[in-house]
Amino acid sequence: MRTLTGKNLGVLVGVLVGICITCAIYQPGLSGPWQLDDVSILPALAAPTSFNDLIITLSNHVAGPMGRPVFTLSFMLSHALHGDSSWWFRLDNLVLHLVNGVLICTLFSLLLSRLNQSYPVPQLHLVIAFVTMFWLVHPLQVSTVLYAVQRMTQLSACFTLLSLIAYTAGRSVLLENPRKSVIYFFFVLPASFLVAVLSKENGGLVPLFIIIIELTIFQFNVADVSRNKLFRVVLVVWIALPLLLGLTFIIYLANSLFDFSTREFTLQERLMSQVSIVCDYISAILVPKLSWMSLYHDDYAVVRTMTAKQWLQLLLLFGLTIAALCYRARYPLQSLGWLWFVVSHLFESTVFPLELVFEHRNYLAIAGIGLIVFSTLARLRTVIIFQITAVALVVCLAAITSMRTDVWGDPMRSAQVNLKYHPNSMRALQDYIYVLKKTGNLKKSIEFSLLGAKLYPSEAGYYLHVIDIQCEYLRKVEPKFFDLSKNIINKHRLSAYGVFMLGDLVYLATHDTCQDLLLEDRLLQLLNDALLFEDKAIDSKPRALKILYSYRADVYVYQSRYDSAIQDIDAAISVSKDPNLFLKKIDLILASERPTAEIELALTRVVDTIRHEKIQAGWIATLKLEAVMREAEHKIKVYHQSL
Repeated sequence: MRTLTGKNLGVLVGVLVGICITCAIYQPGLSGPWQLDDVSILPALAAPTSFNDLIITLSNHVAGPMGRPVFTLSFMLSHALHGDSSWWFRLDNLVLHLVNGVLICTLFSLLLSRLNQSYPVPQLHLVIAFVTMFWLVHPLQVSTVLYAVQRMTQLSACFTLLSLIAYTAGRSVLLENPRKSVIYFFFVLPASFLVAVLSKENGGLVPLFIIIIELTIFQFNVADVSRNKLFRVVLVVWIALPLLLGLTFIIYLANSLFDFSTREFTLQERLMSQVSIVCDYISAILVPKLSWMSLYHDDYAVVRTMTAKQWLQLLLLFGLTIAALCYRARYPLQSLGWLWFVVSHLFESTVFPLELVFEHRNYLAIAGIGLIVFSTLARLRTVIIFQITAVALVVCLAAITSMRTDVWGDPMRSAQVNLKYHPNSMRALQDYIYVLKKTGNLKKSIEFSLLGAKLYPSEAGYYLHVIDIQCEYLRKVEPKFFDLSKNIINKHRLSAYGVFMLGDLVYLATHDTCQDLLLEDRLLQLLNDALLFEDKAIDSKPRALKILYSYRADVYVYQSRYDSAIQDIDAAISVSKDPNLFLKKIDLILASERPTAEIELALTRVVDTIRHEKIQAGWIATLKLEAVMREAEHKIKVYHQSL
């Protein structure tokens, strides 16, 4: 059996060339602004002053059922090192992307070393090198690397790859050195797997990746019967047990995991849509088009009924999967590549109520398509033709990526390009309005806000954006925009965009930027109407109610109406149980002008409530509630000392 190692000159040169090209083409994009969810996580990343602070911060941005604390911790570290500079956050992402490229190269080197003499060894080396370069420079990776918050995807991919490297290394030395394999299987692999899951839930796909590695490369073969017992244990621990636990976890959280009440599509419609979306992903990987690629894909049409085209696409996807399983012995690399792509999409492109389209879902999947492409090209009889074709493909991809990163580095060009190619995207329009405002083009910003209000008459966010622009820059608001916003809020539920804009107005009002917001309680009226509509809605959203109650409480605090603010925080707690709200309530109680006995009684009740909530909380909330309770007791102790 011939082996491939990291010392092989061809692979090493290929990886180094890929790293150099990647650094060069990403450099223009590092200077771009924060995007979408980046903004929401940054305010809570101040350096913790205690262990309680650390736990609270780590759980402040709980996303997904596992909380993703590893991702939050990495963002906190970047913030501690670099402050709020988006350039440094993006650079950290780029470094992690390069590390992941090295890990992909390492994993595929280990896997391909297990193959028989199907390919000449030099071409196998070239396959590894070109797959790595293909993955590193592919233009679809831009919206993962330069979208700072998608570090969660990168971290999960990083530790998923480390898990698979540990499994492959253990599997490779199982016969020769069983003790060493035990270290890989039961020490390195569990640690990497846990960190992968705590970075993002996609890490839970590791057992499925192990299955396809066994199906295509190792084929569940163990030559020495004496080692079968250990191998059976490995299969139980890393395939059977995780699948059983994963299924139990999904069933236990089925009500929340399959809740489509916040989406404009059903489970069936999502699955039908994903048939076309996955085919579009494949097309974008093989033939990337700048006109399709974007951070914003909210304009993607939901498939309500399967057409002949979708049935053919579904048949193609199933056909390729069955072919990969049936011909895995004859075409192991092509089979591994396709099954790798399929497994990579099993969480985010199937049954869960996520948004329909995001490019970062292809972060690991691209490697699978790359493996298919270059392992197929490697079968060409003439090595030089393979090399020329592969180099040309990588160069073309790098050129397209360079054009993308150049656009991403310029906020105005990025907003213009997104709106040009995705004119029906509400997010693209909102981003363009925001960039116009930030660059001082107030007239045009208001013009496009009014255009948005005309195009989307049920969206109050555009009129709220006009108020925001006039408040922040002109310090004066035309009263008609309050009336226009109020009319929409009375008839339609606020979108996430509308809620965000209301939050911006609350910030401006409570920081003395625009007193027009508080004249005749205009801002409070908007908040009251939004809360009334949301509260009466049949499918009211706890998160929206929590945020709106918190906004109104902030206005009451600014007006020194502490009792009203406390009532709103209580209302927010009743719908969300967010532990942060308990700390906010304690601060309000301490700031209120109540008799000492009433304050002490109120504080005691808050702590008792926290203790009660811990009994029913999940593991993430329990950790946070414990930290919040200790913080609350500390605040009470300080208060007593001040008396």
